[in-house]
Formats: sequence, structure tokens, C-alpha cells
Amino acid sequence: MRRSEGLPYGIHCLRNRFNLLVTSLIFAIVWGIWHIPLSFVKGYYQNVLAETGVIYSINFLVSLIPYVIIGNWLYYKTNRNMLLVVLFHLLAGYSNEIFQTHPDSKIIQTVLLLIFSTVLVWKEKAFFLDKSHEKIFNLNYKKK
Repeated sequence: MRRSEGLPYGIHCLRNRFNLLVTSLIFAIVWGIWHIPLSFVKGYYQNVLAETGVIYSINFLVSLIPYVIIGNWLYYKTNRNMLLVVLFHLLAGYSNEIFQTHPDSKIIQTVLLLIFSTVLVWKEKAFFLDKSHEKIFNLNYKKK
């Protein structure tokens, strides 16, 4: 099973116990742990980050938090459109490489994404903080 195919399953399993914000944070931590061993694979992106400086490796791990929050928001707000989430993941993963973004710029990008995801959670409080599946899965949910 590829990562993109496992995403909805993992999110749904966590959503059975937690609200979407907690689910996103847990998934970001798991995703970060998944990438840590890649820091030891010569020439791999995480390895290059580790060799550039520990702050850049930490930034990568922190950047997963807003990416997962935004990705989950996109997934559920588009009626579980996995294609859009895959495109978001590709854009996030490859845009910095295509444009050869400096590692310091990636820190600024992470800060901006953290601000954006915080505003998103703030504006969509019920969506992220309510444990009810109706709001997330669009089952007979009517906005108040």
C-alpha cells in the first residue's frame, strides 16, 4: 500500500477516537517519524536537510503539521477528493525542489503555512474541534 492510499484509512481510524485537529497532529507526528530514517539515506531529501543543518530538519518536521491540517481540510471539504490531496502533496513536495528554494526560505514558508493553518482552524473551529463525524463526513449536517 502506498502512502497516498493509506492516508484516508489512517485518518478515518484516528477520527473514530479524536477530533480532526488532534487527528491531524497525530498523523503529522507519525508522518514525521516515517521520514526520520530517511535522514540516513545518502542523497535523499531528508539526508540533504540533515547535512545542511539540524534547524532545517526540524523545520521539515514542523512543516508537516500545517500540511496535514490543510490536506485534511481539503480532503473533507471536497467530499473526500483524494486526487486533490495527492496534487497538494505533489505541489508541496516538489515545488521547493523545482524552484530550488533556499532552506531559509522554507523556514519562512513553514511560518506562513502555520499562520494559515491556525487561521483555518480558528475560522473552522466546529469542523476541526467537534468530534462529531457528521460535520466531517458531511452526513446530514446542516450549518447553523
